[in-house]
Amino acid sequence: MTNTSADWKTYLTKAEDFLADIFEKKAPALPENAKEAIVKYGPYVMIVMLVLAVPALLGLLGLAGGLSVATGMGGLSVLLSVVFLIVNLVLEGLSIPLLLKRKMGGWKFSFYSSLASAVYSLVSGNYIGLVLGTIISFYILFQIRSKYS
Repeated sequence: MTNTSADWKTYLTKAEDFLADIFEKKAPALPENAKEAIVKYGPYVMIVMLVLAVPALLGLLGLAGGLSVATGMGGLSVLLSVVFLIVNLVLEGLSIPLLLKRKMGGWKFSFYSSLASAVYSLVSGNYIGLVLGTIISFYILFQIRSKYS
């Protein structure tokens, strides 16, 4: 029997190392003042985004409930949206206190949130969002990674 938790950690570490090579080492670097501004103000932007996402989540939950009553199924795409939105909200919520303290754990939660968003874009068929959103988020994340300990 294998240790699934250790397997996931290994995969995530390999993915992080691979992406760091591309977005941190090979990509053009952001200016230091831009990195510092992102690290300083980013968590506050995330707080605002989390607060704004709550009504969206409540609306999706209502829509999923309404679809389940109307169709007897529950709208798989709406349910998928709700699940991924909850995952992202939890990961971002966990990251904020650690990001404010400049802890690597906060960066990792943000990285996992970006991975979850990429998976959602893939399974929902949003390929333009997958490519553009993932590249932009990974670029910014890996450019500021060195600011966390």
